[in-house]
Amino acid sequence: MKNHIPGAIHINTDSIEEGPVWNFKSDDDIVKSMLDNGIDKDTTVFLYGPDSGAPRVALAYLIEGADNVKLIDGGIKAWMDKGYETEKEENKAEAKDDFKAEYPAHPEMIVSLDEAKKDIEDENSDVQYISTRAYEEYIGETSDYTYIPKAGELPGAIYGHDEADYKNENGTYISYTDMLDMLKKEGVDPSKEMVFYCGTGWRAALPVLKFYEKGIDAKLFDGGWNEWQMHDELPVQVGDPKDNAEMTTVGNLSNDKASKE
Repeated sequence: MKNHIPGAIHINTDSIEEGPVWNFKSDDDIVKSMLDNGIDKDTTVFLYGPDSGAPRVALAYLIEGADNVKLIDGGIKAWMDKGYETEKEENKAEAKDDFKAEYPAHPEMIVSLDEAKKDIEDENSDVQYISTRAYEEYIGETSDYTYIPKAGELPGAIYGHDEADYKNENGTYISYTDMLDMLKKEGVDPSKEMVFYCGTGWRAALPVLKFYEKGIDAKLFDGGWNEWQMHDELPVQVGDPKDNAEMTTVGNLSNDKASKE
C-alpha cells in the first residue's frame, strides 16, 4: 500500500461487486466481506479513496445496515495537507463473526433492471432517472468504458453531471446546497422519486449518499448503463433531450463506442 492513514486497512471494491454487470454482490457476500474486515452493524467506518470507489463501498455498507459510515472529505490529500502522519505498513483487520442485526437494512435504495424497465415503459412521471456521467456519455458519443461497446441513455434520463462536478478544486466534495442547485438547473425535482445511475454504480453513489444524509430518499439503479445496454430490445435515448434526442433501441446501436483506454 502507498501512504495511508495510520491503522487503515485496504478494502477492494471487488469485495462488494462482481462482473460482468458489476452489480452489488449478494447481501450474504457483502456482509461476509464486512465481517472479514472487522465491520459489524455498530462499527464506525471511515472510508476514503482516489475516486468514487469509496462512496460505492459506503453505500453498500449502508444498505446492509452499518449505522455509522463516513467519507473522509478530500481523502488522503486533505489528511496530508493538514500535516497529519501517514504510514506505509499493511494493516490487517481482526475478523468478526456476528453482524449484530438482520440485513439488508435498506433494500429499498436499490432499483433493479426489471423495476427500471417498468418505470421507463410506463413513462412514470413520478420517477426521475438521473445520469451521473460525463456529458459525452450522456449524449451517446462514448461509453467511456473499455468494456462497454454501446453508448446512450435510458429514455427521459436527466443529465446529473459527472464525478468531477461533485468535487471542489481541492478534491473535497461540494456542499449539499451546491449539488442541489446543480441538479435543479438540469431539471431534477427533489420532490419526486430520484433514481441515480451511471455506468456501473460508482459515480451515482455519491448523490444518493448526500441525499440520504439530509433525510431525503434517493435510489441507485445499480446496473446502470452497462446492464441496460446488454439487452437489445430496450429503448435508448441518443443525444440531448433539450435538442430533440433520437429514440432507438439497444440493438440498433453501434458497437464501437468503448473507450480506447
